[in-house]
Amino acid sequence: MNEPYGRVMAFVDGLNMYFALKERKGGDEGLAKYRWLNYRKIVEVIMPSSVAVEGVVYFTAFYRWDRDGVARHQTYIRALNTV
Repeated sequence: MNEPYGRVMAFVDGLNMYFALKERKGGDEGLAKYRWLNYRKIVEVIMPSSVAVEGVVYFTAFYRWDRDGVARHQTYIRALNTV
């Protein structure tokens, strides 16, 4: 395999992605089933093989006034970190 001649770092806007997938309608689950995406794998698949994926950063914010929502969101983030 040839050495990569490019590098990329991907940044995922987690809050918008989470709610876009959660609230999107279509079929039985809509797009909710895609909340469990492996973001690094997606970047590796869409980038040419000549580009090295240096990392993927998932950043987000929490709605502090919704404690249950914050707890669910934190659980979701912990789950993503296992992928």
